[in-house]
Amino acid sequence: FTVTPSAGAITLTRAGGTAAQYTTALRAIQFRNTDDDPDDRNDGTPDAPAAARTVSVVADDGPATSTPVTRNVTITPVNDAPSTPTTPPTVSGVRNTTLVSGTNSVTDPKVTRTIDLRGNSTDPDGLESAITVVAVTNAATVQGGRITLTAAGDLRYEPPFSTSLASDTYGYQLTDGTTPSASITFTVNLAGDVVYVADQAPAPNDGTAARPFATLADAIAVTGGHPIHIRRAPGDGTLTAGVTLTTGDRLLGEGVALTSAQVGAPAGDTLYAAGTKPVLTASGVDVVTLAGSTEVAGLSINPDGAGGGLAGTNPAGVTVRDADITDIGTQASQAGIELTTGGSLTFSGTVSITSTVARALDITGTTLSGTLASTSVTGGTNGGVRLVSTTGSLTFQALSI
Repeated sequence: FTVTPSAGAITLTRAGGTAAQYTTALRAIQFRNTDDDPDDRNDGTPDAPAAARTVSVVADDGPATSTPVTRNVTITPVNDAPSTPTTPPTVSGVRNTTLVSGTNSVTDPKVTRTIDLRGNSTDPDGLESAITVVAVTNAATVQGGRITLTAAGDLRYEPPFSTSLASDTYGYQLTDGTTPSASITFTVNLAGDVVYVADQAPAPNDGTAARPFATLADAIAVTGGHPIHIRRAPGDGTLTAGVTLTTGDRLLGEGVALTSAQVGAPAGDTLYAAGTKPVLTASGVDVVTLAGSTEVAGLSINPDGAGGGLAGTNPAGVTVRDADITDIGTQASQAGIELTTGGSLTFSGTVSITSTVARALDITGTTLSGTLASTSVTGGTNGGVRLVSTTGSLTFQALSI
């Protein structure tokens, strides 16, 4: 057979062809619809007659043509899924810190990013304007985190607690309202290291921003030395301490802003704005026992009874920043800061010490630097400040002892 296609027609020619041969050839012809919207439903309302197709066959022996034989073909529209973006979304985050994009109500420490989950996705049926994200709520990620997505593309990602996890992923989908796309991998690359504490935080507690520890002791129990961020809410902002830091621990209260650079992640993000200082207190023991390379910042330290505020033996590389040591309630019998046998201590920002009967400072053999904005002892008889064999330079701006 010679096959001659033209617009809307196919002509079969064979010299001497029999009826059986033509019947076989005609039956081999197939119809394929190429219209992705045969009933015009993408215009708003399906139009069934628009999807009707008619096939006619005419025999021509040269002198004459036959009467057309007509058959109707019914086209059933099938919705096609939207495509996946050429480049799946990948963003950077901070370990243990909630990541958000778009509209959100997160008040915990968080990283904010602009994330386009739809990307350059297209729809074979021409329904690009209808493409949305398949919504999920607290869905599990590959590494055990949780993710919430809205149809508009708003995102909240809560990483699992880890001090070393490099990345996490989640497979989400797009939809045109009828058919979901293939899975698309969303990736969060994680950096930095911070453990979160919030006064009277409800269970479950795992040390992440979304599920902070309720006690400072739980955070310090995480081995390795870490930045520990301490928030006042949801309690009254006073936490029981009496804790011993390990090398590298940094107590960062919400009295100072928490930034990504402070927790070892790339600079540029404020994870939590500065607010009112939480209070750490202890009765009968030192509120915080220092170790090497530790920091106390954005906190108010309140020693009670037979204990002091900050204490340590030869702790090198200690920083006290934008904090106060204020003896209220039961009078403390030990110094606001008591260090012995060497080490080094730097005061940074605005630091004040207010004591009732105990010394404000009792320091031996330590290298000192920085400035104390205010130092006051209201009723002591042993002297307000005792510095023995110290080195360095310490400035007292307002001293009342």
